[in-house]
Amino acid sequence: MNRERSRIGIAASEVFRAGNPALSRCARLGLTAALGASLVLCGPDSPRAQQQRYREPEVTVTGINSSGNTVSITASGSLNRAQTWQDSEGFHVVLLNGQTALGGSARGVKVRRVGNSLELVVPVRQGAGVTVRPRGDRLDLVVSGGGPEALSTAAAGASQPRAATREGAPAE
Repeated sequence: MNRERSRIGIAASEVFRAGNPALSRCARLGLTAALGASLVLCGPDSPRAQQQRYREPEVTVTGINSSGNTVSITASGSLNRAQTWQDSEGFHVVLLNGQTALGGSARGVKVRRVGNSLELVVPVRQGAGVTVRPRGDRLDLVVSGGGPEALSTAAAGASQPRAATREGAPAE
């Protein structure tokens, strides 16, 4: 097997063989400095980049509209990352870092703060299914099944006085 040596390797071996301790020490120091410089230049990125966390942008709900069996929620930013689920209370939409520009609840929709999130609860009848259609700064909730009026209080909330739609308030 042929071993080929580079010019640098041959020059370094000649320096070490020369027997001059000062030259040998300088050569070792130069090789060590080159190794250190290559480690610094090829090293990992700064650890500060790993410590930075993604922060969800703030979203402000600007409107809630109901048309037939569809409830549309509009906002100042993207609603594509909204968390949704349905339980006996209704259909929940949670927006992380959410704010509201609404004066109060709209058409039976409950609006409440949970930590740094905004929760919207759309009342739907038991057995109704909800299809979520994200459209950028708008979120359409299409309610199907559950009887003729699947939106339980949302349709009635427009015709009733506001005091009758609040929880625990006496009906007028």
